[in-house]
Amino acid sequence: MNVSKGPSFDGVDPPDPKLIDACVHCGFCLTTCPSYRVIGKETDSPRGRIYQMEALNQGQISLSAATVSHFDSCLGCLACVTACPSGVQYDRLIAATRPQIERNYPRSLWDRLYRQFIFSVFPYPERLQPLLWPLWLYQKMGIGAWIRKGLEKVSPRLAAMESLMPPLEVEQLLPKRYPEWIPAVGERRFRVGLILGCVQRLFAPQVNEASIRVLTHNGCEVVIPPVQGCCAALPHHQGQLQQAETLARQMIDAFANCELDAILITASGCGHTLKDYGPPIGPGIPTTRESSPICRPGQGHSGVSRSGGVNGSSTSATAGTPGAGLPGCLSHAAWAAAQPGTSTPVAANPGAGAAGSRRCGPLLW
Repeated sequence: MNVSKGPSFDGVDPPDPKLIDACVHCGFCLTTCPSYRVIGKETDSPRGRIYQMEALNQGQISLSAATVSHFDSCLGCLACVTACPSGVQYDRLIAATRPQIERNYPRSLWDRLYRQFIFSVFPYPERLQPLLWPLWLYQKMGIGAWIRKGLEKVSPRLAAMESLMPPLEVEQLLPKRYPEWIPAVGERRFRVGLILGCVQRLFAPQVNEASIRVLTHNGCEVVIPPVQGCCAALPHHQGQLQQAETLARQMIDAFANCELDAILITASGCGHTLKDYGPPIGPGIPTTRESSPICRPGQGHSGVSRSGGVNGSSTSATAGTPGAGLPGCLSHAAWAAAQPGTSTPVAANPGAGAAGSRRCGPLLW
């Protein structure tokens, strides 16, 4: 019975009722969910969101500002997926919910402008690059704390973004040109492609440089197509399906004729999306295994092991990796790519941000 009076889900790929019914509401997911632990509300937990998905499917509630805020608070870390004893596929449920919100919920003007800026700039390195100059100057002026206090009153969201911005060096301000082909050191064992990441190549270029160093010293010939852009992770994770499909097609085309043993990515959010290439991204997009293998996560970061669908770590095996010059959390991932039999995504996590830098040293943000 439809009792809601506002916008709700439409009939285009709503959350699957069968997947919703798999939830037995045991609550094992609650303690693993960061939004629930911080906000403390059932509606901001995986279990609460699944309740709301079911109610929206049945027309019992509408897509109000409050309802949408509970879905927006989900970080997409998918810690709940591995914690769930019933095997609820929350990743598929939240992925089906976000496009519904984008199509059917009228966001405020400020929210639309904010999101449009993100989707129009961040997936495009050539657009993001010019912003590094004013951001570098802003950091050198030392007014960050003062600006941040003002932003917290006007827009906590912008204040949070400012606080997470990594320190910029002069070397990062000019576009970096990577060779299209980098030979292996010694005998060639593999020919691999490297995805640079649309944001990572600008804000954390050291990660890509260190990954190349590790790979070449472990017998990998590295191919870096110059035309590669965004893998589609950012728009896909926010329900922007048309943009995600376009970017995914461009990424596939960039590596289509490279004749590679594997394609590598050192960012776990990107690895999650690359793993799901196929119908979840857009009709006609070939699946990951049809297009090219993507190498396995080599370190146990939650975003890799949960969203990547892979568990385990190569920590003990990476000890003494030659030529690494890396903190453990990244050397594990890159080293794993050089091991025989890799056929699933290799990813570290630039999104770990400041937390990663505290654990791993200055290489990460």
